[in-house]
Amino acid sequence: MRIACFGGSFNPPHKGHLAIALSALRERDFDEVWFIPSGQAPLKDEAPVAFERRCAMLEAMVKPYRKLRVCPIEDDLPQPNYTITTVLALIQRYPKVQFSWIIGSDQANQFDRWKDSERLKALVPFIVVPRDPQDQIPMGMERLIVPGISAFSSTRYREGQVQVAPEAVIRVASQRGEYLESILKASVGSKRFVHIAGVVSVAIDLALHHGMDPNQAKIAALLHDLTKVWPTSKQKAWLSFCDPDYADQPEPILHQKTAVAYARRVLQVRDSAILHAIGHHVDGASGHPLTQILYIADKCEPSRGYDASAVLNLARKDLRAAAQAVRHAQLTYLSKESHGSRD
Repeated sequence: MRIACFGGSFNPPHKGHLAIALSALRERDFDEVWFIPSGQAPLKDEAPVAFERRCAMLEAMVKPYRKLRVCPIEDDLPQPNYTITTVLALIQRYPKVQFSWIIGSDQANQFDRWKDSERLKALVPFIVVPRDPQDQIPMGMERLIVPGISAFSSTRYREGQVQVAPEAVIRVASQRGEYLESILKASVGSKRFVHIAGVVSVAIDLALHHGMDPNQAKIAALLHDLTKVWPTSKQKAWLSFCDPDYADQPEPILHQKTAVAYARRVLQVRDSAILHAIGHHVDGASGHPLTQILYIADKCEPSRGYDASAVLNLARKDLRAAAQAVRHAQLTYLSKESHGSRD
C-alpha cells in the first residue's frame, strides 16, 4: 500500500486539513491518508488540547471518507516526540507499506531544524503544501498545491472563526468546551471576560457542591454573555429568524436568546440544560438546577463588587432559595432605579 502520513497538532483540525488529505488522494493516487496527531511538538510553543480529544475531533472529521484514517501512534511514543521516531515506528509496524509524509511550507522552511532531517528525507518522500504559491520548497521535496488553503488555520478557529472547521469537529469540541475560553477572549473583550471568568468560577463551585457536572456548568457560564457585545441591530437581526417573538423585549436582555441561537447554530451545542440555562440567565426562569446555578453565578460573581457571600452560602445548601433571594434583590434594585429615574 501507498500511504501518505499527515502529521500535526490538529489543534483543532479544520477544513484546510481535510482539503489537503483529499487533494493528496486525488493528485498523488495514494491508497489512504493517515492523520497522525502529535503529542507536544518540539518546535511549537502552545500546549494543545488533550491528545484523545484531538483524536476524537479527527475521527469525526474523517468518518465520511473511507480512505482517510486517524493513526494515534504518537500516543505510544516518548514525549516530546520527533518525526524521525514516528517514521521509524511506522516502518517497523507496517513493513509492507510505502510511506510518504505531508507537511506545510512553514514546517518545510525550518526542516533543517528537525532531528535527523537528512535521514528522514532518505526514509520517506516529503510532500509540501504551500500556504502561498510563492513559498520556496526545499530541494528534493514535492509540491502539492491546494487552492484556498490560506483561508484556514487552527489559530483562526481558536480566535472565534469556527466556520473554518467542519460541523462535526465543532460539535465534538463543544461537547467538552474545548477552545471556548480562547474564542471568548477574542470575541468579547478583556473587561467582559473578567466577568465571564468570575461566573465560571462560581458556577463550577456550585455545581460541585450539588454533585452536578462541573464541565456542564463551565460551558454554560462561558457562553452566557457570548453575544452581549453585539449591537442591538445584530441582536434583532438574529432574533428575527430564531425567536421573532422575543425581539420586542428590552434591549438589555436580548443577548440571552441570541447567545442560545449562536451556541446552537454556530458552536453546535446540543445540551438542552446548557441552552436553557443560557437562555434564562438574566430572568432566572425556573427549570433545570443548572439554570439556577448560572442565574446565581451571573449576579454574584466577585467582579460585581458587592458582598454576595450570604447568598452564595445559601446557594451551596439550597439553590432554589438562593435563586429566589437573588430575584428579590434584583427586583428591589430595579424598583429603586425606576423610582430614582423619575425623581
